[in-house]
Amino acid sequence: MFNIFSGGMYPDPVKPWGHYPFNNEKLVDLLSENHCPELLTGSGSAVNEHDFLAKFMSLLQPEAIDIIEIGTFLGLGTALMASYSRSVLTFDITYRNSHHIWNLLEVEDRVNCFTGDQKYIDTTIRDIQFNPKFNFNFAFIDGQHKRENVIHDFELVKFCGRVLFHDANIPEIRSFIDKIGAVIVNEDSDEPAKFAYWEDK
Repeated sequence: MFNIFSGGMYPDPVKPWGHYPFNNEKLVDLLSENHCPELLTGSGSAVNEHDFLAKFMSLLQPEAIDIIEIGTFLGLGTALMASYSRSVLTFDITYRNSHHIWNLLEVEDRVNCFTGDQKYIDTTIRDIQFNPKFNFNFAFIDGQHKRENVIHDFELVKFCGRVLFHDANIPEIRSFIDKIGAVIVNEDSDEPAKFAYWEDK
């Protein structure tokens, strides 16, 4: 077992937050200019022709302050959410080494990256939710795409009060989404991957 933490448990970033949000066009331009073609795959939750995540974050009210993300992948969604918030604590079972991307996009001071097994992730999130420096009011779940994993992740982060799920169109995930009263927010879009949004009432 290995645990990696990178960042710094500081919810106050160097730059003011909420003032330079990215959209899909800005991300694609920056990655193209910096010769990162492997990231322009047209897949993932952030960089694709539909630009849903940026649009969603720009309209989210109240604004996200501190975010928990489960499933870092390439770190592009992390960067995008960090541009709309004060900090993102992102968790993954695999180390992704996305720091050069976050630095390129000028959000590295907003990102805390955690890597480890499920027990480590669970313990860290359960502990950090009580840290008075943070005000978690949004979570994004895009981890392992099995029903039991999504249920586990939801139970772990629902204290944030608002949760966005990626790949909610997978049948076993969709049935859970429906059960908790989450809504598919891009149902009418031709985007293949659907996002579902849950808010505590």
